[in-house]
Amino acid sequence: MFEIDAELWEELSAAEQEHEIYLAAQEYAAWMRSLSLSQHWAERRRAELKVAKAFRTALRDVEIEPFREGLKRSQTRLLKLRIERATGFVPGQA
Repeated sequence: MFEIDAELWEELSAAEQEHEIYLAAQEYAAWMRSLSLSQHWAERRRAELKVAKAFRTALRDVEIEPFREGLKRSQTRLLKLRIERATGFVPGQA
């Protein structure tokens, strides 16, 4: 799902690459809409944990502020997702 061969990608024109990206985004959006609410939360959590793990790994190698801020944003999104799942309300939306 959402994969293309690197050599094939290089052979595409910029417009064709843009079209492929658009199609992949549409496919992903349709897939996300097809998930149940619990599956949707699980996928969002999995994706955010993957991002947080990448920031933690990067911070082990190099201590720079953008990585620290990225990890903090990721942790905040995970907390908001946990609150949303527990209460049914999205934090920060009135």
